[in-house]
Amino acid sequence: METIKLSGNLRTTTGKGKARQLRQKGLIPGIVYGNKENLLISFDSKEMSLLLKKTGTHNVLSLNLDNKKEKMVIFKEVQKDVLSRDILHVDLMEISKKKKLKINALVEEVGTPVGTKMGGILTRLLREVKIECLPENIPQSIKIDVSNLEVGQTLHIGDLKAPEGVAILNNPEDTLFAVKLPEAEKAKEEEAEEPSAEEAAPEEGKTEEKAEAKTGASADAAKQKTADKD
Repeated sequence: METIKLSGNLRTTTGKGKARQLRQKGLIPGIVYGNKENLLISFDSKEMSLLLKKTGTHNVLSLNLDNKKEKMVIFKEVQKDVLSRDILHVDLMEISKKKKLKINALVEEVGTPVGTKMGGILTRLLREVKIECLPENIPQSIKIDVSNLEVGQTLHIGDLKAPEGVAILNNPEDTLFAVKLPEAEKAKEEEAEEPSAEEAAPEEGKTEEKAEAKTGASADAAKQKTADKD
């Protein structure tokens, strides 16, 4: 995976008021969780917004602090305002080149399911999977071909082919994609499978015939018992 460069500055102040002041200056407060110590930092909001828009959060970052320290980090959490979607806070985690880590990786579908030509809709149940690997083996995404999916068929975690050096930690039976009919079409199919009122109702006279046959059989059985006693 490509290493993305990011600049940040150490800070010493904390609290909501100080964080608000940083944002007013065009900065974003953040923290780097390290093996030995946690560092309070701030980022340029424009640079961070551009980076996230361009590459997302699934990347290894080379973080330059105060133009002195270089740290290899990954995104841990990005907090955004619910309404404006402005970035409020960024959490990073320091990593080592020689130590495996557990992170989420995007799953990307390739192709168009044949089932969509029959009115089906491709439904995604999971966007990411949990993986374990060295930083150098972190994939940008894990691709899976969905072109052979027909209506009613699914693809599971076990169908994913992990890149070299990558272990997928999810349950292999968890569903990734499914091709389903829209609810309206599904309802039509279910209606077609149900018997009509005429098919469900017994034919006229048959019920009476069955009742008479049952009564006759009972009477014959009673006569036979009487004869046996005699």
